[in-house]
Amino acid sequence: MCDLPPLVPDTNDVKSSQLTSKFSRSSSNKWSGTERRRDKEVISKRLLKKAKDRTRSRKYYQRQQSTFENLRREVENLTSKLAQKHRIKAENEAQLLVSWRLMANWQRGARLNAEVHQQRLCAAIDEQTTRIHEFQTFLNSQIRVQRNLVVSEGQHFTNNLYAHMKPLLALYDTDIFDIYVQELDMIHAQIDMALHNFEFAYTMEGSNTTKTSWKEERKTGHFVYLDEQVIPSEFEKACNSLWQLTSLTHRQESRHQRFDIADPENTVAIKFRISTRLNSGRIASVFEHIVTRRYQERGRMVLVWRSLTEGEGMFAGMNAEETGWCVATPIEGSTDTLLRTCVRHTPMHFRGVVANTPEVKQFTSLVLDTGTNDVFETTNKLEELCLK
Repeated sequence: MCDLPPLVPDTNDVKSSQLTSKFSRSSSNKWSGTERRRDKEVISKRLLKKAKDRTRSRKYYQRQQSTFENLRREVENLTSKLAQKHRIKAENEAQLLVSWRLMANWQRGARLNAEVHQQRLCAAIDEQTTRIHEFQTFLNSQIRVQRNLVVSEGQHFTNNLYAHMKPLLALYDTDIFDIYVQELDMIHAQIDMALHNFEFAYTMEGSNTTKTSWKEERKTGHFVYLDEQVIPSEFEKACNSLWQLTSLTHRQESRHQRFDIADPENTVAIKFRISTRLNSGRIASVFEHIVTRRYQERGRMVLVWRSLTEGEGMFAGMNAEETGWCVATPIEGSTDTLLRTCVRHTPMHFRGVVANTPEVKQFTSLVLDTGTNDVFETTNKLEELCLK
């Protein structure tokens, strides 16, 4: 074989190949740059989107968290309000229950007191009915004798006639005093009602109207006496002086005072006879039993009394009961003492006594005038004692 000479590339081919290679490299570089830019843009868009997504997610989370916090606070607030309402409701129910119990207990106590008061009244009525029947039987048996006891002027009952009556009269007096002593507390419980009626009467008739007179209540047949006076003395001194005068020392005829009674330091029980000459010239007399009790309260002193007046001689079979209240109170801003007196007189005649006879009218007039004179005498002596 013969050796072939080495191939020598064609110059044109070499140039063409170089150009192709150069074009290929430039084209490749051009496309790779575009792709890189495109990739960068895609990456940038993706990063931006992710950033926006993160921002949106963060904002959404923040909104959710804020909503959750608001809801939690709202739940706490509503729970607190609900608990407060439950607490207030429970307190109101408890208070209502306590109020209801207090009201129920008060009403029950008032009802029990009213029942006890009613029972006492019924017992007192029954007891008085029995006593009245006994007194009526006794007095009716003595009416004929007593009508013959009125003799010439200035003379009354003879000692011989009284001798056989003394045991009966002593028992009679004891019963009267015992009954009235038991009634004093019940009468004292009526003081506020008596003062209310007193103020009502003053309001209706005017404060400048004189009340030192008896007023008849036609519906009930009672007579009512009202009086109001200002005593120029300090309260304690006026009360002490007034209590000294309750013994009615100006009544001395056939006087007797009983000391064996309940609460003798604050209770006075006396009996006495009152004699007078009528317009006709006849001598008439009545016998009075009276029990008075003192109640010293805060800011006032109350005197309560009960009395029974029995007719004698021409007034035999005629009787009258009297209930009285006297209240002493200090006058605010002054050293004087206000004295208010309220008296209720009740005629109480036995069978066989006609109510509209002249003797009955004279008996009523005598008893009412006696009560007025006692109040007048007591008031005058009270002013004298206070001025000393």
